[in-house]
Amino acid sequence: MNKYQAHLLCYGKGASTTFSTAPASLRPGTAFSCPDYSDQDILIAGGFPAIHPDSSFPLSPTLQLNSDLGNFSAAALHQIASVELSRHTGTRFRSYSLAPDARVVVLADNQDKLYSFIDTYGSLLDLQPLLLKDYHPELTTAHKLEIDCSEKECLIGFQVKAPILTERCTYCGACGTACPEDCLSEQLFLDFSRCTLCKECVAACPNDALDLHGIEQRKISSPALLVLDNVAIDLPQGSTRIYRESELPLLFTSIGEYLVDEVVSCNNSICQYLAPHKTGCTRCAEVCPEQAVTLTGDGVQIDQQRCTECGNCIATCPTGALQYLRFSDQQFLEYWAELDVSDTKTVVIGNEAQLHRFWWKNGTERFASTFFLEYPNPEALTSMHLLTLYGAGARRILLLTTEAQKEEGSTFTEQASQTNQILASLGGDLSVVQVTEPEKLSAILVQPVNTQSVRHRVIKDQGNRRATLALLLATLLEDQSPSPSTLIGEAFNTFGTILCDKDNCTQCLACLSCCSIEALQANEEHFALISNASHCVQCGSCISICPENALSSKHGLELNSDFFQAHELSRAEPARCADCGKIFGTRKSLDRVRLLLAEKSPQNFDPELLAYCDTCRVVRLFEGQQS
Repeated sequence: MNKYQAHLLCYGKGASTTFSTAPASLRPGTAFSCPDYSDQDILIAGGFPAIHPDSSFPLSPTLQLNSDLGNFSAAALHQIASVELSRHTGTRFRSYSLAPDARVVVLADNQDKLYSFIDTYGSLLDLQPLLLKDYHPELTTAHKLEIDCSEKECLIGFQVKAPILTERCTYCGACGTACPEDCLSEQLFLDFSRCTLCKECVAACPNDALDLHGIEQRKISSPALLVLDNVAIDLPQGSTRIYRESELPLLFTSIGEYLVDEVVSCNNSICQYLAPHKTGCTRCAEVCPEQAVTLTGDGVQIDQQRCTECGNCIATCPTGALQYLRFSDQQFLEYWAELDVSDTKTVVIGNEAQLHRFWWKNGTERFASTFFLEYPNPEALTSMHLLTLYGAGARRILLLTTEAQKEEGSTFTEQASQTNQILASLGGDLSVVQVTEPEKLSAILVQPVNTQSVRHRVIKDQGNRRATLALLLATLLEDQSPSPSTLIGEAFNTFGTILCDKDNCTQCLACLSCCSIEALQANEEHFALISNASHCVQCGSCISICPENALSSKHGLELNSDFFQAHELSRAEPARCADCGKIFGTRKSLDRVRLLLAEKSPQNFDPELLAYCDTCRVVRLFEGQQS
């Protein structure tokens, strides 16, 4: 007897939907089958896409586990099914297939090493071999390499010795006969490793067809450059198109035909890497183990072929410029805003494979006050996500992972630790968020959990992750009213306060141009520089760009109401045009310009002109020329 039950959200009357449970057939390798319903009636069903990858409607592990293992009412399950439908139909990312391109330029120091590689991989790869030392008639020896790699290809420029002027050569053989070192072969190959540059061949040539110093400039374009391990050469930093011999598996992955899902994206408009000045936040590139994140003149770029969706860059990005499009920040916040499972005290988060195995092993169990959430890659979660769950009422958050991913110092455990430290400072404890293996989950779920009644408080997306987190923290701070505290250390080095030396600040506002998340703003009416410390990610861009060295920073997350308020860093007296009265700058900046101009051109400088706005200054200059 088949005991498997399908949990279905189907079309109702009009725009309404209905939720029901019915017997169904579930077996790996077979189509999803529910005899009581046709596929056209089903909007979403509980299930596992890995078992039924060709289902005509979305299958939700979240719905399946909460229906079978939770203790939710039919109304609550209906709500879960509805938000799962919104989540699955709202997911958008670019997906495409890449045609194979097996062209690879291979650099080697000696011919034996290069030929060995060609013999092994020549049938698999379209090799373009280059020798950097040594000479061989069937191989090209390259000199003065210039390597320029973009996101999609490598351009290799080099020089090749070209001693034979083929348009003059008549193949008379005089050069070969005259060469005392027997360097010239019948294929007109000159072995420079033996040549002593005696020029006997040049003298013997009746057609002046030899130039021992002749060179030819060449260029090769290829999607990949492979450097064999014995080669010592300076290579462009940060390129994702250059591979060492030890990275052959990655090379084969990059050139083969496969499906690319662009699920990691970067919104450079809110990224705090200041590309024109090559400064600012670079955390994403630092933590990427595959070198899939590169810092370019156009900002942060993702090499989708190298990206393995490990989640490190997303979890470490303080602004949310990097997004995991399988379940974006906005989707996550909307999900929990729509879902009100007020009795839930424990949230379990894992990927499909982890939850599928747990469901398989514990199909007869029921876990009270527990919500199971399928998240494609829990390693991409941040403290913003985890604190959102806490605000929604969860008092125990269990993140499923492997033993290797639990290693101290990983991005995954750092976010869990940071969240626990914040919650402990807010009056909670250090064990709200726990990272555990699926095999230990059952034992944890039967342990008691905090059952205090809490308000369902979920914050709307504020346009960037730090602004959302700041509002969330301010809300939790208001609810808990703890004693003021400051959290410092490596886990909190993306939090801090910008300090300003008011005597040095000229209100040039250059700092505003590099703050994409508006931690720094200007009050134009009062010529004031405003800072909101809770929005600052301590990227340092404003400090490095300040021409007067007026800015500095102090690391740390301060859990007090003052930290989440905007504060005036400095204010300046406005400079008004002596003619029209228009405000065109500040007195301090004007004095600074006067001083600089007086130092550089004391003879031609008329300080009175600086008392006027641009328009009136031009008029004054014109009138002076006329008179």
